[in-house]
Amino acid sequence: MNSELEFIDRCKEKVLAGQKISLEEARILINVSDEILQFLSDAANEITRKFNGNVVDVETLINAKKGSCAEDCSFCSQSAFYKSGIDTYKLLPSEIIIDNAKKAKEEGVKSFCLVCAWRGPSENDFDQICDIVQKVNKQVGIEVNCSLGFITEKMAIRLKNLGVKRYNHNLEAPRSFFPNICTTHTYQDRIDTAKIVKKNGLELCCGGIRIWY
Repeated sequence: MNSELEFIDRCKEKVLAGQKISLEEARILINVSDEILQFLSDAANEITRKFNGNVVDVETLINAKKGSCAEDCSFCSQSAFYKSGIDTYKLLPSEIIIDNAKKAKEEGVKSFCLVCAWRGPSENDFDQICDIVQKVNKQVGIEVNCSLGFITEKMAIRLKNLGVKRYNHNLEAPRSFFPNICTTHTYQDRIDTAKIVKKNGLELCCGGIRIWY
């Protein structure tokens, strides 16, 4: 355990000094023992405080299109493959989304994220999303982010031009484990979209989930 603690401390000091950790160091950090996760969390918090201060970026999201998703992600209640009992609806009218964005801004939220349950937007759906983003920009004036599933480079460019700052697209699980949780698309599909997002100037919010079997 002591060697792991020392390793985490060395990596922390390296980052605090403005250097980058290596890919191998990152892999070791990901696989530290559960007993010292709190120490790793404390180190990460110290780094965050130095580079970002004590300011919290509060974001709220709206489930702009809910359920009936054609993908079979085993962890997701919005997949059409499972009887999760949730209510479903198509893309919400812009008026409802704008009203929620206004409420978010009034409550001090900095950014507002449009989230849609589908593999990716059709051309018609994407046009509606873009129209909604424009209306939120004009009528509300809050930072807009998106989580729309798989998008093309053309779509990413259009979102960027509309002022969308950040795009959420999780990798969910390691490449080796991904086929166990989803068969309707591949890990590489998700990687490709993440690269499209970054290539075209959008910030990428990309996380994973922990699954117990």
